[in-house]
Amino acid sequence: MISWSELARHRRAIAKRWRSVYTLPTVRRGKALVAETVRPGWSVLEIGAGDGALAERLPAGATYASMDIDPEVDATYHDLAAIDRTFDCVVAIEVIEHLVVDDIPAWLERLVACLAPGGTMVLTTPNIYCPSAFLRDATHRTPIAYDELGGLVCAAGLEVKALYRIDGDALLRRLVNRFVLGWVYRLMRLDHAQRIAVVAKKP
Repeated sequence: MISWSELARHRRAIAKRWRSVYTLPTVRRGKALVAETVRPGWSVLEIGAGDGALAERLPAGATYASMDIDPEVDATYHDLAAIDRTFDCVVAIEVIEHLVVDDIPAWLERLVACLAPGGTMVLTTPNIYCPSAFLRDATHRTPIAYDELGGLVCAAGLEVKALYRIDGDALLRRLVNRFVLGWVYRLMRLDHAQRIAVVAKKP
C-alpha cells in the first residue's frame, strides 16, 4: 500500500523544485528524450514495448531488451517477474497510467530492481493539464500530475534528475499554442503539452 504521508513529502519536494507544470522544459518526443539520455554501450529495457520501435532510435552500441504483457508481441519478456538481469536504463512510455494507484508502488519497486546501480529510469505519462491526453484512452486508470509522478519515483528510491513536458504537435500549432493561446491555457489551468516525462537515477 502507498504511504500517503511519505508520498506527500516527496510531492512537496518536487513541487518546490518545479513550481508548476509550466516551468518544465518542453521536448518534442518521449522516444527522442530516451535516445538522448542513453549512452553508447548502455543496456536498455523497455516496459510496455509494443513494436519495439525504440530500439531503432538508440545510439550505436546500446543493447535493447523488451517486456510486454501482450502475447502477440515479439518481446524478450512477457512478465516482469521473468526479468533476470539488470539494465543501465529502464524505460516505460505511457504505461504507469494504465495501473490502479495501489499497484503503482510495487510496480515501480520491480522496475527499480531491474536497474543497475547508477542506472537511469525514464517514464512518461499523459499530462493531466491536457485533459484529452488522458481521457482519450478508456484503459487509462490513474491520472498523475507532474509533481506526483516525481514523488512516486522518489518514494521508490530514485533521485529525480529532470522533468519535462512533451509536445508533439506540428511547428505551427506549437507556436500558436505557446505565443497566442498560452495565456488562455494558464488562465484556465490547462496546458497544450500532451505528456510529461521524468528522468531519474538509481543511487
